[in-house]
Amino acid sequence: MKNCHRTFITVCLLSSVNEASGKWEQTGWPHGGPVNAIAVSGTTVIAGTEFGGIYMSTNNGDSWRACNAGLPHNPRMFNLAVCGGNVFAVIDQGVYKWSENGTLWK
Repeated sequence: MKNCHRTFITVCLLSSVNEASGKWEQTGWPHGGPVNAIAVSGTTVIAGTEFGGIYMSTNNGDSWRACNAGLPHNPRMFNLAVCGGNVFAVIDQGVYKWSENGTLWK
């Protein structure tokens, strides 16, 4: 397999360090329940939630939008992985691949 890796940055996603003050600041939060998995693909952060599906942020977690097209209704997220530019989601109904620039799971 080519350079596959999983990225776990929950603490960095939930808060960020304000460089001017050196303090942690809370960022936005996906509204799908507890976050079970995080992956980063380029400048996109993908968060998989317990029962609310998958959300993406392109602005460092300040705002989130659901990206559940192609997934069963309210999937339970187990894991996310990035491999060679592809994003894979492991949910209770199987493994899905992020297609069409993040607009559809297959």
